[in-house]
Amino acid sequence: MRQFPDMVYAAHPTDGRTIIVKAYETGFYECGPGYREQNPMVLNKHYGFTDDPETVEVMLMASMFGWEIPAVKKWRMGEASFNARPVNRPVQKRRTAVKRTSVRRR
Repeated sequence: MRQFPDMVYAAHPTDGRTIIVKAYETGFYECGPGYREQNPMVLNKHYGFTDDPETVEVMLMASMFGWEIPAVKKWRMGEASFNARPVNRPVQKRRTAVKRTSVRRR
């Protein structure tokens, strides 16, 4: 069974700045001013945390949605690789309900 590193650097989901995700903790930590613009994968490799982008994605998802989600279980069991985040997925517009009115005929 695979184990998570103590922490990893990841890209913030909304604005892309570099953040710190700690194993089995909810949420994330802000990086210092010198690290915010750095590439998270370069930092992870430099500090010896991980060079596997899937590990970073799973830890980021787990920090947001809980450490018992299916993605964590699949990752720990070493099951087949999966795409943690859909890439270039088109955004579909929501349909709005159209109120239908009946017209009475005389």
